[in-house]
Amino acid sequence: MACKKILADPLKKELLKVATAFEKDAKVKAFGYNDPSTAEWLWNKYVGSPRDPLKPITSTDLKKYKVGLAEFKDTIGKRENPFLRWFKLPKALMRKLPETASFVEEMSNATSFRQRHLKESATELNEMIENGLYKMVLSGDYHGGAPWSKAELKKYQNLERDLEVAKTPQERQDAMKKIVEMVGVKDGNNNPIGGKVLWRFNDLLTFKDVPKTPTEERIVENWNSLRARSAKLLLNGIEQSKAIIKTVKDANTRGDLTRALDMLQGAAERIHFQQGIDSQTYVNNKGQFGLQEMMKKHDMDMNVYNAETGLTKPYKMIDANGERVIPRELTKYAPEYVIELSNVVRNIMDFASNSKDGKWQGKTSEQIKLEIEKNVDLGNMINRLKARTDVESGKFYSLDPIFYLNKYVNDVAHFNYATRINLAYKKAADKLWDVTRRKGTAQDLGEYAKHMADMMTEIKDSALNNYEGGVTEMDNVVRFINGMEYVSKLGWSVRGGLRNRSQMLFDWVKYGSKAWTTSSKFYDVRENDKMAKDQLNRFGILFGEKAMAASTSIATAGSIEQVAPEGTRMTKEAGLRRVEPTATGRLAEGTAKFVEKSGATAPLQIAENANRRGTFKRAFAMSFTEMNKNREYFKRQWMEAHGTKEKVPSDEVITEYMSNLAGNQAAKVTRDLHFEYDNWAKAKALQTKTGKVVGQFQTYRFALWDLQWQMLKDAKRAGKAGKFGLFETNTQGEITRIMPEIQQAMRYLSLYSLIVPLASVVTDLDFGNLVQNETYDTAQRFFEFYTADADDPEQLEDKYGQFFGKGALAGNLGPFVSDILTIADLFDVYDSTPEELQETMKMKYDPDDPDWWYKMARVANVQGARTGWHTLPAFLKGQWERMGRVETGMYKPKHLYDWMRESDDPIYKQRKDWLYNNPYSPINWMYTGDRMFGVGPALPRVEKKRKKRKNQEAVNVLEGMLAGKW
Repeated sequence: MACKKILADPLKKELLKVATAFEKDAKVKAFGYNDPSTAEWLWNKYVGSPRDPLKPITSTDLKKYKVGLAEFKDTIGKRENPFLRWFKLPKALMRKLPETASFVEEMSNATSFRQRHLKESATELNEMIENGLYKMVLSGDYHGGAPWSKAELKKYQNLERDLEVAKTPQERQDAMKKIVEMVGVKDGNNNPIGGKVLWRFNDLLTFKDVPKTPTEERIVENWNSLRARSAKLLLNGIEQSKAIIKTVKDANTRGDLTRALDMLQGAAERIHFQQGIDSQTYVNNKGQFGLQEMMKKHDMDMNVYNAETGLTKPYKMIDANGERVIPRELTKYAPEYVIELSNVVRNIMDFASNSKDGKWQGKTSEQIKLEIEKNVDLGNMINRLKARTDVESGKFYSLDPIFYLNKYVNDVAHFNYATRINLAYKKAADKLWDVTRRKGTAQDLGEYAKHMADMMTEIKDSALNNYEGGVTEMDNVVRFINGMEYVSKLGWSVRGGLRNRSQMLFDWVKYGSKAWTTSSKFYDVRENDKMAKDQLNRFGILFGEKAMAASTSIATAGSIEQVAPEGTRMTKEAGLRRVEPTATGRLAEGTAKFVEKSGATAPLQIAENANRRGTFKRAFAMSFTEMNKNREYFKRQWMEAHGTKEKVPSDEVITEYMSNLAGNQAAKVTRDLHFEYDNWAKAKALQTKTGKVVGQFQTYRFALWDLQWQMLKDAKRAGKAGKFGLFETNTQGEITRIMPEIQQAMRYLSLYSLIVPLASVVTDLDFGNLVQNETYDTAQRFFEFYTADADDPEQLEDKYGQFFGKGALAGNLGPFVSDILTIADLFDVYDSTPEELQETMKMKYDPDDPDWWYKMARVANVQGARTGWHTLPAFLKGQWERMGRVETGMYKPKHLYDWMRESDDPIYKQRKDWLYNNPYSPINWMYTGDRMFGVGPALPRVEKKRKKRKNQEAVNVLEGMLAGKW
């Protein structure tokens, strides 16, 4: 890490001295952190920007680095508290060391990429099934005008499921017989209607015939797009599997597995891409196999990730002449070829990771290689698939397009996902395990390395187990409960969407107003906007319109997000498999489907997607703009990464390289500010079955605490490094600005303590109901609860109002427990609200009271109760302002009113007069003849109208309904 050259710059001399001392530290040497890559990681982490060795450094940067190094050295060897570990986010546990931080970042990227692939694939699958298969089923074009039906298709799907889950030969024989009766046999001359439809659909996917109708053309077009994307994933997975195999210690095993993977990669190329003049290419096929045209049409690429360099580049295959070329055309193949390949490669990867696993039954790498040589030949694969269609021999492969297309998509996506995670884990864990085995390593450091590796294993297993393996009855019960509670508390919630949208203010906290001024100027250039969209797509943040509209955002779904298509489960050994449905499974699936189809997630999903896209684009603009100021540095970095000193990259290449780096930074900022909600990314306490119920909706609270804690640590570190503990300096030692980390903390504190209250005072709108700080609000609720005077009736009501009529503990056991206690209280089964408050808080059983029904309705759905009991009556009475306040939560700021009344200060009356009588106050501004500063036309003031009799009648009817009398 240290540079031997004598430096004239005194700051660089000091840096050399600091770096040399760091390298000699015993803990640093034990972990191998005295290397250039760790130095670069530490500089970026603590200084916040790359270090160009050709440019001078500032005293502020040097101090930041020194403080950071001391903190880092102090971290090494400090084990996590076993109890607190349960409540920390995985990224908080892993951010301490370079390899563990890299591991969790790659986990996030793999999860995001998997989600992106599944959502984009859902668009093609929807077109192939909803607008393809179902039209074939109902049209009657293939069977003399006699249509089939969706009910019959469903019946056939159930028969295939019965065949797959059959446990005895007799059960299998019975299921096979029923299947033949329903669809006939391959190439049969007198197949039933269902068989004609399904065999025809299968022929389209295996290209045994050309499409003859617009419906069939739509199926084939979307199939080509889907398989091009899956080809990319399979090849990416194979490339990363090679990187895993390179970590195998035994040379013979490594050689066998490498040769096996080379064979599989060759098979993948033969299956996916045309090689020269191929007899499988159709004549006059309207370019349906043209890969380049397809990629351009669907805005895709065939770039693969190089795990060693961290760069992506166009995939090149070996053609018939032995030369590496970019593939030009897709070939014909059955989905089963790819499914088989992905599962074989996954098995090789598992063997490389743990060859002692009992499932290998003592097999050697040589035996595995020979088995692959025998089976991977394309001709043998075709013969095996033909054999599986031989019903008389008792062998069969799926004719259900809904299942096997989902299996095709999910098997390849999960193979790529599992490979990326295992590779990231292997690279990080191997280094830690090497520390434990290194001679001379102190026992406490070896135990610390094992401790960190064990935590990594837990996180890795959590990610893989979330998608692999069976779902227990209790899992289904938890999914059902959480799905219902999602509908109850957040379903269709306008206020919830607005609160979520307020997280865009975190961008201002992070960057200040420059987030908008810089990005606005940046995106005035069309090429920059295209660059940002490519990066959004790369990280799975930007989805196609259809996919985004049809899918639940993973950020808002929680445990209602399906981990596998309905009626299936992902297995480690055979990919996606059907399962026999259970009553609780149907209930959970039905709830998830209702949540998705009903639009219950729409307000939060729209807000969340807008937040993430906006933050990513602003962070990308900020990062790329800074990088662009030092293009020469990144040019040298590119040349070093590619191992070349002679070949100078073009501006286009450097721009793409910088774009990827800026995309990495933007993705990290987006995850930091808007958090991760995938199961593996939650605190361990929230991943348990109990935690999923009691801790529902608590991930945000945990993540916000972590964000605030890191902000505080950064500001504290900056205070130690800044001039006078506050200012940043340039290379001449001149003060340039307040330290950015301190600015960030100041903006965050002022948002809640100054800006929101001030905005509420001058607008008469309680912005605190939308721009909330969960940490402060929770602390305030506990404070109010435990400091209230129980002898004061008003304070007693306020005390129990903090947790909706319940005690502090019961009020924090999650929405499900809270709802159970509320219902018990409302029916006087168990009173958690004190008896003297039952009447005033409307918790006493009284079905004649509309407020009692309102409390019950809130248990079912908060938004529905709010609309029915408050918004609709206000609408019928012409109370437009009340409608707006009720829906948005921006009531008059009660706390400010109370404070001003109690103060006896004339400012209260002056404020009221100004707000309601001054034409240029925020309340009256929109109604004045000219807007303030003469900008824009005024809105007409809507005067209160006399109530019409028909509206009053509607109000009477509504009030009767709400009181349970209609």
